[in-house]
Amino acid sequence: VAVLAMTGATLWLSWRMEGAAAAINDTGSLRMRAHRIAVELMNQQGGREARVRELAEARGLPNARKRGSQDICFVQGGKYADFIERRTGRAPEPGWFVDEEGRPLGQHGGIIRYTPGQRKGLGLSVPAPLYVLEIDARMNRIVLTGEDGLLFRTVFVEEPDLISVPAIERPMRVTAKLRYRQREAPATVSPMGDGRLRIDFDEPQRAPAKGQAAVFYDGDVVVGGGTICGAQR
Repeated sequence: VAVLAMTGATLWLSWRMEGAAAAINDTGSLRMRAHRIAVELMNQQGGREARVRELAEARGLPNARKRGSQDICFVQGGKYADFIERRTGRAPEPGWFVDEEGRPLGQHGGIIRYTPGQRKGLGLSVPAPLYVLEIDARMNRIVLTGEDGLLFRTVFVEEPDLISVPAIERPMRVTAKLRYRQREAPATVSPMGDGRLRIDFDEPQRAPAKGQAAVFYDGDVVVGGGTICGAQR
């Protein structure tokens, strides 16, 4: 959020926020839920970024024409694991790569160096490509799978933040996306009765990652979003 506050996107984001999801205090700082940020950033595609930059330039913000980035902009080269190691003074603890049955495949260099769906940089000699399926921080292990093992038809989200509707009380047809650059995919979103939502995609989606945002739409209208908390095939 601190990084966003330095960009022109903050203007556009702040106008879109409502209620407890965000608040502008006397110093102009911005507070909002992480997945609401993702909802708004995903929705900047299709020319809206240019409008944001125009608004920022009109208000004299220094970053109005700064080059955009998908990486952590305050970490040189985007190597966040090295940044964390320098800041903490501790090297990430090695652990085990395992398959879906828990069988060891080799050692990893610390869970902070990997992300779901990753294939390159695993450092394993295996006959077929393997991908990061799950990161188990409690056990300090990383579960690997083949390409087909990354595909999931159902995604569960928690802390849903609805924008265009007051509630989702019955199954609703939407399009949804799990990543900023991903195309929207047809799906049905349904309430689960415990505050979570279930998104059933018409076609399986690749490597949904816990903690990341899922955003769903009704045509050009953002219905809402939430934080991915699980998935099933």
